[in-house]
Amino acid sequence: MILKQVKQNGIEVMVAIAVLAVGMALSMFLGVTVRHIELPHDGTPLFNTIYAHLFGGHVSVGTQLVSLILLGLEIMMMILLNSDFEFTRAKPSMFVLVGILLSLAYVPNNTLLPEQIANIFIALGLIKMIASHGLDDATYTVFDSGLFFGVAALFCLPAFMMIPVGILGLMVFRPFRGNEFVVFLIGHITPVLFYVALYYIVEGNVSDLAAYLGSRLQEVYHVEFGPRMVASLAAHVVVVLLGSLAITREYPKFNLIGSQAYRLFFLMYVCMAGLCFAPMFGAQTLRLVFLPFAMMLVTVFHEMRDSLWADIAVVFFVLCHVGVQVLWYM
Repeated sequence: MILKQVKQNGIEVMVAIAVLAVGMALSMFLGVTVRHIELPHDGTPLFNTIYAHLFGGHVSVGTQLVSLILLGLEIMMMILLNSDFEFTRAKPSMFVLVGILLSLAYVPNNTLLPEQIANIFIALGLIKMIASHGLDDATYTVFDSGLFFGVAALFCLPAFMMIPVGILGLMVFRPFRGNEFVVFLIGHITPVLFYVALYYIVEGNVSDLAAYLGSRLQEVYHVEFGPRMVASLAAHVVVVLLGSLAITREYPKFNLIGSQAYRLFFLMYVCMAGLCFAPMFGAQTLRLVFLPFAMMLVTVFHEMRDSLWADIAVVFFVLCHVGVQVLWYM
């Protein structure tokens, strides 16, 4: 019954979205007051310069407002991605509901993050990559895909993981063609080269960029795995396991592009989630799994058969993320 209401976009769903949206906004602004929010630490020199210029390098009401706007754009990109290729016939309200709930998962990350900007450009790159499916000559499309992934990496260093993910994604959607892989890599490094060249023109050297890269590779980011952090990650892991079991059962229903896309989203999720265990990145990198995780979950919830177990899974998903939010403020 619960899952059925979510699928049908009933008035109950709209009320739930409104309540969660208001609660999330209040939580983000409350987080600034009680100092639960942490400064972003995965930003590149480009992101850090913009952040310092606009917000003085601090978390403020302004950073929270921009973060909410970017969250809206992230959800819109997911809806656009699905509408272009129809991976699932889920209504936009389900994307909004899942997106808001996922944003509640880890309170210290509920602020303006470079990962949010990266997610928007990664979504644009995915649209181009998937659009290359079935094209006889996809050179320009593949180049554009790499270009968007490269822009994402300009704001968020962990987004460079989209190089191997993108190469594997091309193997999923395209027959193997060496020239397309080369074009993809050229597209990926093009915005980086432009930024380095512009930086050199303005500053006269690139030693600061080299120093930044060296320091990030040597940095060790210590994550305190206290009760709140463990609860947050446990909710994440359990939901992934439940979703994987459900999608395995429903997988044969998907069309060709849908099944290929799901494999790509799962691959993205595994690679991005694995980065949070790298000492130079830490738990903030989990924000990069927002796009593939949300796409996977919406697919799972929409394709699941209505049953008691399905309703339990939906309730568990909601309680996990709302409960983690409450726990952080206790």
